[in-house]
Amino acid sequence: MIPLNTPVILSFVGDGTEQIIFPVSFPTFEDANIEAEIVSPLGESVILVKDTHYVLDSIGIPNTDATFILEVSPDFEWTNPNGLKQDYTLKIKFSTNAFQPAKLRDLGRFAPEVLEKVADRLTMNVLALRGLVTEIASEFQVLSDKVDTFEESISNLVDENVDQQQEIDALETQASALGVTSLDHESRIAALESAPAVSFDVELKSANFTAEFGKVYVVSNSSQSIPGDGLTGAFPISFAFVNSADLEVKVISPLSVVTVLESPLHYNVLDTDIYLQGGPFAWISDGGFGGLEVGWTLVIELNNLSVTLPPPDANKIIDIKKLGSNLVTLVRSGSEKIDDVASNKSLTSAKESVTLISDGVDWFII
Repeated sequence: MIPLNTPVILSFVGDGTEQIIFPVSFPTFEDANIEAEIVSPLGESVILVKDTHYVLDSIGIPNTDATFILEVSPDFEWTNPNGLKQDYTLKIKFSTNAFQPAKLRDLGRFAPEVLEKVADRLTMNVLALRGLVTEIASEFQVLSDKVDTFEESISNLVDENVDQQQEIDALETQASALGVTSLDHESRIAALESAPAVSFDVELKSANFTAEFGKVYVVSNSSQSIPGDGLTGAFPISFAFVNSADLEVKVISPLSVVTVLESPLHYNVLDTDIYLQGGPFAWISDGGFGGLEVGWTLVIELNNLSVTLPPPDANKIIDIKKLGSNLVTLVRSGSEKIDDVASNKSLTSAKESVTLISDGVDWFII
């Protein structure tokens, strides 16, 4: 870059006219007074070299402006065959020695010319000094902003360090309270091993029921098996059910072949009894007019379970665990929702479980 004590006097921007000759409209005493710089549209800077990138004319001639002539070459990205490319900036700067070479006595008839040159040099030096001060002030402001930013970053780091140290101190306090020696750990393990088992209020359910708060319900199929005696065809159901659709009825042959019976083809349900239908069925004795054949077994199972939930009550919890593959339906007591759905909730998978908690309005699965 051109030194800071060299002010920009002239600046030309390529505008498509492809200019080559640029007038130097300030007093120029020798070639060394001129320095030149090219700035690309992207802000990249190149310092130009005299007699390579440009030539000067009319330097040091009294009352005559010097001329800056730009050399063109395909090797220079800022020129084309006709001169300065569009949007490239040519900066022509003045550089002079701060020492005055002229002596102001015994000037004779050359006094006016010498004094004029002295005044011109002083003027250009003042301009150079002003440019220097301006650029230094700008650089100082940038530096000052960086210092402010750095101080702020240091302050933030100090604050973060204080916060982290406080967290470390808190963790150390907790660790101290817990104890960190192997003896402490062994004592705690021994205490846990000797602690009495915690009992939960667990209730097994195998029929339709109403859930209560604070219990763990384990639900499973109710079933009963009745061996055939060749005579009996009416069998009482030993567990509670709502309707016959909740039942699954099957027979097992002496060879352990299972056959699921269909109602009313194979049986009917009246009140709480199952009546087998006679007919040419392998499990019916006496040609279809007796009871369940000897060696066969009648199995009656409860297929579906319903759990009627209590009305929602804030912070109340209900746990339900399903053992078998039977369908379990959680039935709402009113219009409340279960997980934002205004319908009953079905549990279909074997070993499925659910925990419900209420906010006083609805139920939520957790």
